[in-house]
Amino acid sequence: MGALETAPAGRPVKRKGGALASADDKKIEYETADKIGFERLPDEVVKALRSRQCLLGDEIAISVDDLVTKRRKDGSHYQFIDAWWASTRYCTIIGVTRELAAMGDGRFRPNGPWSATGTIHLLPDDLQLVRSIWQRSLSQDAVSDARRKNDIQYTDEAIDVLPPDVALPVRGGKSDAWRVYSKVFAQETIVAMKMVGDRVRILRAVREATSKDKLDSASWTLDTLDAPVVSSRPISIGKGSGCATMKHPSV
Repeated sequence: MGALETAPAGRPVKRKGGALASADDKKIEYETADKIGFERLPDEVVKALRSRQCLLGDEIAISVDDLVTKRRKDGSHYQFIDAWWASTRYCTIIGVTRELAAMGDGRFRPNGPWSATGTIHLLPDDLQLVRSIWQRSLSQDAVSDARRKNDIQYTDEAIDVLPPDVALPVRGGKSDAWRVYSKVFAQETIVAMKMVGDRVRILRAVREATSKDKLDSASWTLDTLDAPVVSSRPISIGKGSGCATMKHPSV
């Protein structure tokens, strides 16, 4: 994750973990990528979010979707990126857009600067993450080895590889996953966010190993947050207005 502006917060609250309670062992099929998190957003958008204090608090999770080209009903085209960032203070959800001009043969060129619109959801003071550790049992590893020799089950839903009871509260929301590794280290991260009425649910799951081949049998460290939204404010960058800074109400 990027080195975004953060503020100190309380230590995670630990809860009892256990073995993965999943009968269906699924995997994510990854693609090679040069950047993850907010590194995938245009620099000018991230700088504006930082300078206008739209990214405050103890960072929990970040997700940035792939850049896509879209067509409007009037025939015009634009680029679009969907992104969200969550901390123990804010849940910031944005859509980033840039107009395109047609060059013929299905090709386009940028036709203007990047802009972003979205919403900041303010969360209560003094929130704490709930942490748990989930380990695989030896019997599950044996089943996984057998499956790898026969039929690997891939999924497009990142949270499908997590324990079902952990994934359930954020199922139907937004999720993302990535792996980073070297010759002596590998790490897999899954993040998810879901708005449920006037509450926001956040999940970050991380597992580490000495190689990417050993990640499937590594334990998950899970941090979760389920918090009410105190208030919500719009964000507008590059549209003639800025992101309003929100202060927590006095206790």
